[in-house]
Amino acid sequence: MLPSKKYMPAITVFCCWFIISVFAHDASASPAYPALPRALAVTHAAEIQQTAAGALITFQPANWPHLLFQAQQPWNWNHKALCIVLTNPGSKSIQFGVRVDDSIKADGWHHCRSGTGELAPGQTAVFSMPIDLRPADYGVKGLPALPNTLPIASIGASDFDPAHIVAIQIFLSHPAASRQLLLKNISLSNAASLKGCTDQFGQYTGEQWPGKVLHATDLLKQRKAEDKWLQSHPPFANRDEYGGWANGPVFHATGYFRTRRFQGKWYFVDPLGHLFLSFGIDCIQDQ
Repeated sequence: MLPSKKYMPAITVFCCWFIISVFAHDASASPAYPALPRALAVTHAAEIQQTAAGALITFQPANWPHLLFQAQQPWNWNHKALCIVLTNPGSKSIQFGVRVDDSIKADGWHHCRSGTGELAPGQTAVFSMPIDLRPADYGVKGLPALPNTLPIASIGASDFDPAHIVAIQIFLSHPAASRQLLLKNISLSNAASLKGCTDQFGQYTGEQWPGKVLHATDLLKQRKAEDKWLQSHPPFANRDEYGGWANGPVFHATGYFRTRRFQGKWYFVDPLGHLFLSFGIDCIQDQ
């Protein structure tokens, strides 16, 4: 997300129809609504080249180089999702960002929604970003993507009005060298419905995966399998019921996990007051 409170100085300004004219080349990926009527396109540390396949954006090494579409009149994107078709023409993976602002006061968190996507070398993909649905409002990191699209999870403060969109930008974060993206299409679609997106077990209904619970009997089978695994993998010696170091230093037992500085280092302390080591998977990203 961009840190500045105002739009960065424009290096290049041109009519948006120059880019919009290439969008029809990928009609199969275009939802029903044009996204950028009556917009100006502004670049910062980036150049645009019109090609038969789309608009080729070359981002230069700089702080937050970007292509920004600025509305002449605010757009109403309520209950909509932004869809962007991009190609990575380079030989290395590229991570990019998308930001949607509802005010010139947008600062990267307030009055905006932003998220990131990634493309492998040579990959073309359709990315979808919900405009008025914020994952944090539902206690999750992301929301279901539109069919046949890759999701861009949008983040931002609650002071955002999807019915008053003034700008959208595609940016990179401090690239060390020139990087390129081919912009093939920008359009809107009706936002994905959250109705029925989870089943009675709290699982996502839009996908299937190994181990997914389909019936209540699956839970019993998984419990038996887990019990069998635990019996064949006894806990480490000298551990308490929480997995803390029973024979190590002992601190006050608060009944809660906490942190404490000990011998110049920070440690987890378990509810019984024993030092505790926690490690595991932090996040998973599908490449």
